[in-house]
Amino acid sequence: MQVTRAVNLQRADLLDRLIGFLVAGVLWAVFAAMVLPLPAATAGLFAVLTPWVRGEPSEPFQRFFGAMRRTWAKSTLIVLLDAALAALVVVNLNILDNADVPLLPAVVSRSVTRAVGITAALANVYLWPLLVTFDLPLRTLSRVAMRLVFLRPLWSAFAGMLALVPVLAAAVVPAGRCRRAGWNRDAARAAHLRAAGRVGYAARDP
Repeated sequence: MQVTRAVNLQRADLLDRLIGFLVAGVLWAVFAAMVLPLPAATAGLFAVLTPWVRGEPSEPFQRFFGAMRRTWAKSTLIVLLDAALAALVVVNLNILDNADVPLLPAVVSRSVTRAVGITAALANVYLWPLLVTFDLPLRTLSRVAMRLVFLRPLWSAFAGMLALVPVLAAAVVPAGRCRRAGWNRDAARAAHLRAAGRVGYAARDP
């Protein structure tokens, strides 16, 4: 009896986590579609997911909107800095591809540029959870995130891949719905054209 009750509790907890995950993903997708609230929505998404990683309960709506309200300025600055760094990496790689640079310096420059971009991306894996957990200056949070990347490189890479899961899930579901709606709309249009063609053919047939 106790075993059955424990199993039921585990299933209920798993279902609660799954529903909360879906709710957070949908909220992130809605605000991300508006573009401007994207940074604050990303902070809200990490605010919902971070307690689950630590095995703690998480209330999606309260944590999501609370983090958006608290961290909108810092999260916007993070996204702007990430965008500037990404643009700098892309421009630098394009310059190296088009410039007449000897092979060895070109390879070294490309490797360093890619390493900077990858390190910055992995630092974001720690920076966002730190942002929603500790009320510290952004410079301090960034310094701690960079140290964690260099201290735990393999775990950072694995956590980076895991961090993409909720974002991709939130992006794929609405995209799939839009694509399905487009298919339905195209099918209805094709059926209408076929019906109109039959009517026209019947009208011309004596």
